[in-house]
Amino acid sequence: MTPFAVQVLVGIVAAASLVLGLYNLWFAKQAPVRERQRELEDEVREKLTEVLHAVDAEMVIIKRGEYKRETVPPEISATSESIRKIAPRLIEPGLVWRTKNAADMLFLLSSQWSPVASDHKYPDQTNDRRKAANEESLKEFLLQCRPSLDELVTLLVKREQGK
Repeated sequence: MTPFAVQVLVGIVAAASLVLGLYNLWFAKQAPVRERQRELEDEVREKLTEVLHAVDAEMVIIKRGEYKRETVPPEISATSESIRKIAPRLIEPGLVWRTKNAADMLFLLSSQWSPVASDHKYPDQTNDRRKAANEESLKEFLLQCRPSLDELVTLLVKREQGK
């Protein structure tokens, strides 16, 4: 190998080292941001998982005809509000949109739940047909919105696992 070829090779290695060093510096500076995003994503995932379990438990009670609660489960509106506040702090636009969509779905779920709860709050002013229609409407809405909520939870689980 000629001295000129060695110098060219050394120059290429030096340039590659400089580029790699700059990339490592940038990557290290972004570590706190990535960590905070992971924490926010975990918080959204945990809240959604908890509210979905609570909704499932309440739906089982409704299906058995034993629902007696006079108010909408507070977990639904609390989760909707909290993930709506978290959404703007996320960096990835797709995740922001999905989180806002999930918050909207939970808000709509609580509004669909309201007639079912009021049927039990004022039992003298309702009849069995209206009560059954309200419960059926709630079940149908839950069947429509559940896949998108489950999709967001699955996406967040995959991101946590690094996939």
